[in-house]
Amino acid sequence: MKVISVKDMVDFKRRSDRRKKTFVINMKKTLETSSSNDGIDYWTSGVSAIISSFKKDSLQPLFDRKSELIKRYDSAIHKTSKIMYMQNIEIINTYSELNKENWRPTQKIKFESISSSNYIMKIEEINIKMKPSPSIVYTFNLSGKDQIGGLWFVSQKDGFSKVELGMFCDVLNRYLNVNYSDRYVINNSYCTVVDVMKGNYINYQELEDGKVYEAFIPTIREIKSLM
Repeated sequence: MKVISVKDMVDFKRRSDRRKKTFVINMKKTLETSSSNDGIDYWTSGVSAIISSFKKDSLQPLFDRKSELIKRYDSAIHKTSKIMYMQNIEIINTYSELNKENWRPTQKIKFESISSSNYIMKIEEINIKMKPSPSIVYTFNLSGKDQIGGLWFVSQKDGFSKVELGMFCDVLNRYLNVNYSDRYVINNSYCTVVDVMKGNYINYQELEDGKVYEAFIPTIREIKSLM
């Protein structure tokens, strides 16, 4: 069975009808010959500092990483490396300015360990790869109930719209349900996806309330119809 990522789905959704067909054909060819090694993520330097900052509830990890990236930028020879370092600096700057109060409850939270390998789940007979893996999963007690929430920091050079972030949020919510619903109540208000390039973010409760169009399942079905 073919494996696609949420970013693949976003790319597909942005295309014209004609280019969607071409994209699916090319995607199938690529997937059939691709290896299991996904390489190093372009945004690792910035996102890892953001994760550390959230967990420590401090901006210091961001300041430290930014200083490191500036030194790497100054010493880099190749233009592509300089661009990568600069864009990781940019996502650190963006995150530093965001209001993060609604991303964690006021109650004490406990962080769960997350596998660094890409998680794959089957949805509507299509294997969906979570790449990168969810950034943070944490538990807390609210009104006498053990609850769980999660954060997924995502990025690409041109950012994501709210509807596109909703696709990531849908998958994050499914991930929490598959792996934790037997032990915890999934708190939709703390199931959050953040675009660290543009500063947009969304939680699953917004999808449930109909504030943002749910595009995930319709996109899967459109891809399936062309495969």
